[in-house]
Amino acid sequence: MTLNSGRYTVCGPHRDSPNDAAGTCLDYILGKFNHRLGGHLVLHEARKILSLEPGRALLFPSALITHETIPIAPSEWRSGVTGYAPGGLWRFAAQGFQTRAEWESRASSPEQAHHDAQGTSRWEDGLRRLMTLGELQARWYGAGTAHQGTVFDIER
Repeated sequence: MTLNSGRYTVCGPHRDSPNDAAGTCLDYILGKFNHRLGGHLVLHEARKILSLEPGRALLFPSALITHETIPIAPSEWRSGVTGYAPGGLWRFAAQGFQTRAEWESRASSPEQAHHDAQGTSRWEDGLRRLMTLGELQARWYGAGTAHQGTVFDIER
């Protein structure tokens, strides 16, 4: 978990590549800013701009989607709390709670081959857990129900 605590917590385009690629990141928005004019979350590959007022939270795969926040006015403040799972933490657990180098020094060649093959299946299992925006909206708000916040499509 990270507390992004400045008066002006906005970020340029990036992916959180150390995070678990098949996991989700929690972005809880704090502050006092006009969410209609700034502080939007831009999800590049999804081609969406999310207008989320302070006090709202969002879950998304931050390791897979390039994202950024739109600046706010100088008189406003925006902070946030993010929750995430580093991918290395899951690898550490899968390796018997030891580093890759420690594990490789003790594992047999067949064990290493089996472990590496499981990496591919873990990735595929993780991808199956991800939902589309429509699936998430239907799950949380019911099919055909309006949702909180505003989503804008990015025009090409």
